[in-house]
Amino acid sequence: MDDCEQGVRPPRGAGFGDDMESKGKLLLVRIPTVSLTKSSYFVAPSQTASLHTEQDDDNFDDEFIRISDVEWAERRLIEWPDPCKCRPDRNGCCVAEKCELVAQQVECPPECPVGAMCRNKRIQNKQWKKVGVFDAGLKGRGLMVLERCKRGELVIEYLGVEVPRQTSEPMQYLLRLDGNVHIDASHRGSLARYINHSCEPNCVVERWRVAGVTRAGIFAKRVIREGEELTFDYQWDAVPGRDKTPCHCGARTCRQTIQR
Repeated sequence: MDDCEQGVRPPRGAGFGDDMESKGKLLLVRIPTVSLTKSSYFVAPSQTASLHTEQDDDNFDDEFIRISDVEWAERRLIEWPDPCKCRPDRNGCCVAEKCELVAQQVECPPECPVGAMCRNKRIQNKQWKKVGVFDAGLKGRGLMVLERCKRGELVIEYLGVEVPRQTSEPMQYLLRLDGNVHIDASHRGSLARYINHSCEPNCVVERWRVAGVTRAGIFAKRVIREGEELTFDYQWDAVPGRDKTPCHCGARTCRQTIQR
């Protein structure tokens, strides 16, 4: 299953470019505010003057408009699941596999019996981390997190416009939700579109059912420090007759190409 499907041409900010050559080692990117540590960028919090966040009103990308929800091709029927059987717990409820809905990657309905103690409404409540777009040098733009993330926490949702998979239009930021449902963030979406590929990512894409609809959340695979670049594995499959795209993630285990 592809986390970020291959489009007609590679996206800016995907960690590669036609004019770049794969080195198979750490990249030495000349950006004053960025230093490279192992397989990820780290940007000092005191040097983030050029960041663009979800709260910014400035339109830093003339070809992109931020939206607050997926724009579906057709109106979706809201179908909440039956409430779980979790009991109130001062340490939080509806967490891990203890909750039957969490175990199925289904979010609880608004009327969850444990009320405000429910921790399984992250996507519907947009419990995103603070993030910012920055200049990632040769990789184009990148996305960093502006606060510490614990393993398993939701970082941001991947938003876009639902499109048919068979289309002649270039789709640079296409992501499959389920079946034939795809969303494209080329021109409208969330800042998740700026997340670059890495062969040693700190995030993973998870599909969750929210009100009967599949949504794509970007979750932390490990503890992520404030100021660290966010990445996930695009999981592209090689296409016969098409050249593979060089990978420039800089990870020690880099496979040299984004395609598997």
